[in-house]
Amino acid sequence: MKKQIVFVMSSLYLGGAEKNMVEIANYLASKKKFKIDFFIIKNKSKKEYKLNPTISKYYLNYEKTRYSFFKLVRLFSQKKYDFVFTSIINTSFLVLLVKKIFCFNFKVLIRESNFPPEPLKFKKNFNNYLNLLLRKSFVWADYLICPNNEIRNYFKNKNIKKIITLYNPIDKKKIERLAKLRIDNRFAEKKFILFIGHNKFQKNIELAIYSFDKIIKKNTKLNLIILGRNYSSDFIKNFSISNYTSKKIHFLGEKYNPYNYIKNSKLVISTSRWEGMPNSILETLFLNKKILITNFKSGPKDILKLGGNLEKCDSFDDKKFSLYLQKSLDSVVKIDNSAFIKNYNEKFKLGIKSIVSIIEKE
Repeated sequence: MKKQIVFVMSSLYLGGAEKNMVEIANYLASKKKFKIDFFIIKNKSKKEYKLNPTISKYYLNYEKTRYSFFKLVRLFSQKKYDFVFTSIINTSFLVLLVKKIFCFNFKVLIRESNFPPEPLKFKKNFNNYLNLLLRKSFVWADYLICPNNEIRNYFKNKNIKKIITLYNPIDKKKIERLAKLRIDNRFAEKKFILFIGHNKFQKNIELAIYSFDKIIKKNTKLNLIILGRNYSSDFIKNFSISNYTSKKIHFLGEKYNPYNYIKNSKLVISTSRWEGMPNSILETLFLNKKILITNFKSGPKDILKLGGNLEKCDSFDDKKFSLYLQKSLDSVVKIDNSAFIKNYNEKFKLGIKSIVSIIEKE
């Protein structure tokens, strides 16, 4: 009899954690050994990651994750799952709470997507304190999945025993195929730096914009393209930059396929304050493109150890970052990440093999 597995996520909308959970579910479905369901707590979105057609999708249609508590109890009672996979702190805590209160027998595997203490270093607010506190519930999980070794070591020091390091699934063939598609005609012949990230505090878009403003006089033909959601039409007016600079910055919204923009860029930049194991950086490396990042906690150390070529700036100061930006643009070194890709794929296979083994043996 096939093992019964369910993934529980608040949505399938285009985010990093959602993408990774969908890819893990699709990988397990491809093995044809397991029966897999996927619970989406919120309503269906216009843009969603695609699940393997053998996976059964259930939209619970709740506005907030916490409202789904009793619905999850009923579904878990009816379906008799062997394993529950989840991610994102509020969804993870909810699943653990349901299991704890109602003594379900299924095993819970939680995937952590960020380095937990980092948000508090930048913003000491209620939500960040609460999110850190809720992660104490991870001791109730049967297994914790971490996207890199820095996050693994953090939880190991918190007395969590059963930890699996699983790097993000990266589909090289898909990336290379989509990278060949033509980008928007307006930018097909233009030189541009690419920033990929939604408008939220973590992504630190202001550093990207102010650093770009400092180099534009020397690089008059250069543009900055920003891919991501929640940028209003007058967003750029929030910044003290020249009118000339503002006309060189282009907000193209969220793209299901950012790979052709990565492929056609002069440089990809990430100015994040913190991350887990950012997909956009990994995908840029897989496409052998230049990348400049801030030296955020979690991720870069693993990437460099595996042989990835990336440039790091140790400062969140726009003057210093702009110097690194110009240096990266001027560099004519050919990027070859073949060793990194080989090492990365081998590590991913070890991680996913551990998960498959757990499911088969439990």
